[in-house]
Amino acid sequence: MMQSLRSILKNKRLRYGAYAATLTASLLCGLVILNMIVQQIPLKIDLTKNRLFSLSEQTRKILTELEEPVTLYALYPAGEEETSILEILQEYDRIGPSVDLKIIDPDLNPGLLARFAGEGEKVESGSIIVEGDTRFRVIPYMELYDIRYNPQGHPQVTGIQVEPRVSQAINYVSSGYNPKIYELSGHGEYSLGEYGIESMLRAESYEIESLNLLRSDEVPADASVLLVSSPKYEISDEELRKIYEYVENGGRMIVMVDFIGDPSPGGRAILQSYGLEIGEGFIMEADASRYVRSPLFVAPELMDHGITEPLVDNNLDVITPNAVPLVQTGRKPRSVDLTPLLSTTARAWSRTDRENSSLLLQETDLPGPHIIAWTVERKKYIDGDPPAFRVVAVGNSIFLGSIPPYGQIKGNIDFFLSALSWLSEGKERVSIRAKSFYRSPLRLTAFQLYLYAGIIIILIPATLLVCGTIVWIRRRHL
Repeated sequence: MMQSLRSILKNKRLRYGAYAATLTASLLCGLVILNMIVQQIPLKIDLTKNRLFSLSEQTRKILTELEEPVTLYALYPAGEEETSILEILQEYDRIGPSVDLKIIDPDLNPGLLARFAGEGEKVESGSIIVEGDTRFRVIPYMELYDIRYNPQGHPQVTGIQVEPRVSQAINYVSSGYNPKIYELSGHGEYSLGEYGIESMLRAESYEIESLNLLRSDEVPADASVLLVSSPKYEISDEELRKIYEYVENGGRMIVMVDFIGDPSPGGRAILQSYGLEIGEGFIMEADASRYVRSPLFVAPELMDHGITEPLVDNNLDVITPNAVPLVQTGRKPRSVDLTPLLSTTARAWSRTDRENSSLLLQETDLPGPHIIAWTVERKKYIDGDPPAFRVVAVGNSIFLGSIPPYGQIKGNIDFFLSALSWLSEGKERVSIRAKSFYRSPLRLTAFQLYLYAGIIIILIPATLLVCGTIVWIRRRHL
């Protein structure tokens, strides 16, 4: 019997089989142990293209510089937590030494909700409450997502707004600062409400007020930005003087003009003071890659600037229907710098004959390229220099509204918000944008298609077949 046992143990196939079984069992045990160890390590890697679950450098700076405790209350009934939102909030809790995240069941804590609800208001489930020492802000559930409306008026979720909203709220409860936009009125200007973006700006922590300079002695000192939106009538010399004084003393301003017969007479007077003139006619683009639907709906090239950088990073276009060119006059103050933001291609032209409906270049047209938007900036380098100021000039204003058949264009809104952030730079302004859910489709050339098909359909199966055959031949004689 011992001899038969020895002969069995000397059997090569049995030994190799036992060796293989032992190796397989050891490998499985090792993988189980490794998995248990990895689960204990709080390491997460955000592999989403737009870094949906990662915090920006500006937010990290805000969190590390917090000098007072901030509590984040996430209001979710048990079992109904939004995982995607909680993962972002947990990053605030992890990175911010002064931030404490609490997940609260609103049904079990009505007293807490009553403390933060305004008179006649209700704090809804899914909302986030940001509380500091003396201030708090409630972020409603719907404001945590970037929502745009299509031409039929139906809402579409295009991105996530958790980081912009929460970081703005933390900035507010810790500093008390809210930027304020004054809209010039009295000359037929469009309002932010008419563009349909006033509520969105208020959700971005902006305060908005109308300003009639005929009834006001000056632009108020608490103005973060003065908005001059396509004035259709002349602005009086006295009003212009008040605007110039505000800007010269370090003010920030956005001037938008449209083609309305005589292009925005009020806007013309303001722009001339900073070396810009409203060009003749309206812009048409011949490069099919730089317009949508019609040559009149120009998608200008984004020039290199801090305002356009977020749009370039997120692959967003600005669409400017019936835009007018803004031209340098050569009469700007020596201390002022002009920088182009939006430009047509060299194939564009400006149509000067408004009666001519041709979509082709005419003899009377002015060839491009044409600049649609500029920044005007005076920097302060040393003590004794005049105060620094910033102005953004855009040869279009209707781009902020709904553009049929697309509705509101995300790139247009983000361009405006980025301009506001640039103007407010250095004034405790949070300039974080929503993170888009948009996923760029994979586009393959015919060569790439055949190459990948050959690798997947032929090369990989053939390699596996050859390796399997070699192993079988070697093991056949064991």
